[in-house]
Amino acid sequence: MPVNEFAIPRMEPSKQRPIGSLEEARDWERLFIGEIKAGRDPRRPRVQRKPGDAAPADVAAFWTRMWTVA
Repeated sequence: MPVNEFAIPRMEPSKQRPIGSLEEARDWERLFIGEIKAGRDPRRPRVQRKPGDAAPADVAAFWTRMWTVA
């Protein structure tokens, strides 16, 4: 898999660009290997969490979310 195909979808939307240096490519290579070791498919970008996915602020909110989602 070419490094640009892996890296560009994982960059922030406003900062997406091709890899510019060998050192930067090595940084992305480490992330690629980490994805494989974690058992994830590196061809698919990770799903970004939405702000609404954050942990509930208190126990009551936790129980409400747990019983309405399930």
